Amino acid sequence: MDQNSPGAVQLNGKAGDCYIFSHALWHGPAPNNSGNGRKTLLYNYCQMFMRCYDFEKVPDTVERATPRQRRLLGDLGYEFRPGSYFYVPEDQSEVIMQSAAK
Repeated sequence: MDQNSPGAVQLNGKAGDCYIFSHALWHGPAPNNSGNGRKTLLYNYCQMFMRCYDFEKVPDTVERATPRQRRLLGDLGYEFRPGSYFYVPEDQSEVIMQSAAK
């Protein structure tokens, strides 16, 4: 830590450790001086109007997905329009809950 991050706390984990925190928490990587690569799995959950930034780059994945998987990837059945932040498809509960019960 340095003078630019007063009060910061460094989390030191072992392989396989998991940290869960709000995305609003200021966070960032520490230098990797080990000489080994660092592998990270990052899962983010957010409001449904916020699509994955690479959504349009994986059309083959979206085409193979179930309706529930498509919805979780950000396919709301329309293209985003400014001002539609709180749009919820009429079948949202049905698509998410019915598919999860199977």
